[in-house]
Amino acid sequence: MTNSSQDFPKSKRLLKTKEFRLVFDEGSKKVSDSLVLLARKRNEAKENISSPHDRIGIIVSKKVGNAVTRNKIKRIIREHFRKMSHHQENGDLLGDVKIDFVAIARKSAALNKGSEIGVSLETSMKKLRKKLRQISENHRVETKKSASKVIPVKPGAQGANKAQKAPKKS
Repeated sequence: MTNSSQDFPKSKRLLKTKEFRLVFDEGSKKVSDSLVLLARKRNEAKENISSPHDRIGIIVSKKVGNAVTRNKIKRIIREHFRKMSHHQENGDLLGDVKIDFVAIARKSAALNKGSEIGVSLETSMKKLRKKLRQISENHRVETKKSASKVIPVKPGAQGANKAQKAPKKS
C-alpha cells in the first residue's frame, strides 16, 4: 500500500480530451528548454469538477524518443508535480487558485537530467500560477469597477434596445 501523500490519483490528472482542449484554447503558456507548460484557471462551478487539487496532463510525442524514454519523462514530470502539489497542500506554496496544467515535453527533455526537467517544471508552474493569480485579481477589480458604473435603463425608454458604446479612454 502506498502512502496517501505519495500517490497520484485520477483527481490530480487531466483525463478527457475536452479538459486538454480547454487548457489549449484558454490557457497561458510558458516555454522552457525541455517543456512547454500550459495553464488555465479552473472554474469548478461551471465545469462540474469537484477536485480540490491542481491537475496535470502530460504529452510526450514519439518525436522525443522511444517508449522507454517517453515513459521515463512522464514519470519524472509526474513525480515533480506530485511533490509540488504535496508542498502546496501543506501551505508551502500559495495555492488558492486551482489550475489545470498541460506539460508538453520537447525533444531536448530526452537529453536533460531528471532534476533539470523538474526545475524547469517547477519554475514554469510558479510563473504561470503567479500570472493566473494576477489575471484573476485584475478581473475582480475590473468587475467591481464596471458594476459601480452601471446605469439602469427603464424598459420602454428610448434606446433601451440599442447597445451603448463605452466611452474611449484617452
